[in-house]
Amino acid sequence: MRIANRRQLMTLQLCALSSESVQGISAQLNQLGGKYRIMNSAQDSRLDLLLQKLGAIEEKIALVRSQKQTTQDSVEVLCADISKLSLDTRKMTKESQIMASLDYNDRPLRHEKIPDAHRTTFQWSLDEKAPVSVKQQSGSFREWLRQKHGLFWVSGKPGSGKSTFMKFIADHEETAALLGHWASSYRLLVARHYFTIYGTLIQRSLEGMLRSLLFEILNQAPELILKALPQYWSEDTEKPVSHTGWTQRELEMALRRIAAEAGTNVRICLFIDGLDEYTGDHFEICETLKQLSQSSCIKICMSSRPWNVFEDALGGCPKLYMHDLTSTDIRNYTNCVLREHPRWTALEEETSPLSSTSLIDDVVTKANGVFLWVTLVTRLLREGLTNGDSVSDLKKRLSIIPSDLRQFFRHILETVDPFYNEKMAGTLLLALHAKTPLPMEVYMFHDFEYDDENYAFKEPTETLSTDLTQVYKRLDSISRRINGRSKGLLERSADRVVFFHRTVFDFLRTPEMEDFLIERARRNFSPVLSTFRAYIAWTKHTDFPGPSPVTINIQSPHQSEDPLNRMSALATRLRSAFRIARDADEQGENCAALTAALLDNMELSIQGMLSRDQIKGASLSMLRGIYHRLVVNMCGQHPHGYFRVFLDWQRGHVDTCIILNSG
Repeated sequence: MRIANRRQLMTLQLCALSSESVQGISAQLNQLGGKYRIMNSAQDSRLDLLLQKLGAIEEKIALVRSQKQTTQDSVEVLCADISKLSLDTRKMTKESQIMASLDYNDRPLRHEKIPDAHRTTFQWSLDEKAPVSVKQQSGSFREWLRQKHGLFWVSGKPGSGKSTFMKFIADHEETAALLGHWASSYRLLVARHYFTIYGTLIQRSLEGMLRSLLFEILNQAPELILKALPQYWSEDTEKPVSHTGWTQRELEMALRRIAAEAGTNVRICLFIDGLDEYTGDHFEICETLKQLSQSSCIKICMSSRPWNVFEDALGGCPKLYMHDLTSTDIRNYTNCVLREHPRWTALEEETSPLSSTSLIDDVVTKANGVFLWVTLVTRLLREGLTNGDSVSDLKKRLSIIPSDLRQFFRHILETVDPFYNEKMAGTLLLALHAKTPLPMEVYMFHDFEYDDENYAFKEPTETLSTDLTQVYKRLDSISRRINGRSKGLLERSADRVVFFHRTVFDFLRTPEMEDFLIERARRNFSPVLSTFRAYIAWTKHTDFPGPSPVTINIQSPHQSEDPLNRMSALATRLRSAFRIARDADEQGENCAALTAALLDNMELSIQGMLSRDQIKGASLSMLRGIYHRLVVNMCGQHPHGYFRVFLDWQRGHVDTCIILNSG
């Protein structure tokens, strides 16, 4: 009897311990479903399976508790199940931590920005029965997808549709089918990266490419994480991943390990768009990709403009030139876009079908393979149709449009209503001189400058409406103004303003076009100073969350309590503003003096923002400390000019800044 009672007591104790373990596992699984971004159906399935096992274990614990007699074997099986589930959960948590460190917010943005291919275009690239005129090049591409490994190079003139083509083939189900033939019985993994020269630093860097490719590969095949990144896979599975930043070497080594190890399990195809938009050494990145493609389990399709460096590095591999293959696509696209206009049928009734067909022929001939040119021309021709133009009128419109893309851009800007010239020039110069695409709100506040250059000093500290209906109306209004004054060369992308195409950015950077814009801008206009003014005004009208809770890190307590980390939203906004201020400080004595005055005005406004509850739960001393510390950090990078004058004006706070900075 004593032995039975003892066994029952031990069973109850084990059940209690098991319940605690299960609660801990449940918390980890909930965190996996929330905090870490599980972005792939296979990963979601793994999480669902772990949750199912957790539910089954909870039922077993309840059953054991309800029974007066239970066998030792059933308890041991229960404990083994809990132990196995705990290990699987910790493993998946660690995988998710690594994946989160590889991911970055801007990773999918370029893919989303590239327009989808029109339904009438690019089918030749995957069609076994492609026309003879394109089959020599397109057939080699289809054959490469189906059978070969190594490199394939997609090249073409600026605006010929390379990025749209790369998005089309990378996402197409027929591409997956052709690659499946190459992969045979092996598992197929496809990863993509799209460079963009007009974006954040990581979007145009080698680090961004390597992290994108690793993220997509490992997200599909998490079993490769241990092989790719053994240095972050501690023997102690309880220990969280300790990671402070990726180096180029470790990212490259991770891909090489995958290439070396993957041959027995998977085949990998990489699509990399816009090598010419990478900001590093172009020959070096080509060599990196060539070395990676030497593995028989990896093939890489990449695109770029036909620059000499790419001709030298990639000219020997299979390739196609977009501008040689898209005449049929351009005809189909033009025909479709014009015929979809409500007035096209009436136009054909007024003239002969041959006359309207000849208009389409003229567009195809003049396009010379440049799809971007066609997109813009058909937009203008549709405007003519809306205005009731005849075929003769449309042909005259077409005849005055330059066939050269850069001359066409200038032609577009010269047709802007002269009333908008000053705002057109100012808006384009703001976008051109920005290191990364600017938020919509910057352009909204910039418009105030045309009525009063000193508006930023006078703006009150009050919050803009956060009602979603009002926000959408506000952003739509800004978008319409920008579109009208730039004739579509600038456009909205989410909450930022971007150039319609990379060629527009390149065109406006030429000395000739900078002079063109400066001549039409307000006298002594400084784009960076205007951007800083707008940032100051925007900040005064923004609500910022209060400090995050203090978390004590025993090893680095100061880092855990750092006010900059606790007030991250405010600190991020001020950092962005101060980077622009630093550039404005270099624009001459007048700009430097105004920059210093705006810095002083922003600091004084913080007290008003605090009193209006725009910055919640913080103290004035904390906010001033954050503000001064960020200014001091900027001074460390820019030791001359009016940043120093500003600090002289605020000399009483400098000691506090230095203490915070060293803390």
